[in-house]
Amino acid sequence: MTFSIVLLAILISTAFAAPAGEWPQLAGLSKGGKFPPGEEERFLSQCQQVATAQGFDSATVNRYCACGAAVLERDFTDAELSQLDSKDGADAKLLQKAQRLVQKSCAPK
Repeated sequence: MTFSIVLLAILISTAFAAPAGEWPQLAGLSKGGKFPPGEEERFLSQCQQVATAQGFDSATVNRYCACGAAVLERDFTDAELSQLDSKDGADAKLLQKAQRLVQKSCAPK
């Protein structure tokens, strides 16, 4: 598992400390990019592990992490998603952008 995908999953999963309420619907969104092979599953797994360890219920964890993955694919190009998966570490600004977009799109309303 690459460091940057793990870091991104941790950043995103720790960002939803608000109680679950109404969640945004992401069905039917067009995709801008696609995770590199195997990385979406790694992202989801790591996000779910971290959020579950923080005591969130599985329904909340699954919705938030799936929403986060959908937002990343919607708002990032293939090249940017590959940069998030870089073995040399992702650009800090790119990680911040990812965290900001996921928080904005996926936080309970």
